[in-house]
Amino acid sequence: MTSANKTNPVEDAERIVAVAHRLADAARAETLSLFRSPALRPDNKAATGFDPVTEADRASERAMRAILAAERPEDAILGEEYGEMCEAVNETMFDNGPKERLKGGYDNIRKEAVQVAAVAMALVEAIDRNRDTWEGDKNAVSMG
Repeated sequence: MTSANKTNPVEDAERIVAVAHRLADAARAETLSLFRSPALRPDNKAATGFDPVTEADRASERAMRAILAAERPEDAILGEEYGEMCEAVNETMFDNGPKERLKGGYDNIRKEAVQVAAVAMALVEAIDRNRDTWEGDKNAVSMG
């Protein structure tokens, strides 16, 4: 990366925090619009046991995904209700019939998990490359 491409980690952190606040606001709007609604009923995602999901869950994730797509298109999203990893796991683990299991199967879960791991490793490497910058700047927002 050339010095022309480097960004200020404090400004980056501030932008990330601002987006996080917009994500929280969007999720709150979606969930509160359905709060105590008699029409809000949980669906069970699990073939055995109980793994509830409601339209409020799905609407919140859709709203947050839209914000991230617009404001941070370079970021990957690993959500609970949508996405290729979620779809691979749901098709294999929670759909009851053999036809559904053939759609994805364990090989598909593995492929999606490797992609998630690759994105996570890229994040770890970026953190490691920039650690001195982040730790040396007393005004930087803590990244965890």
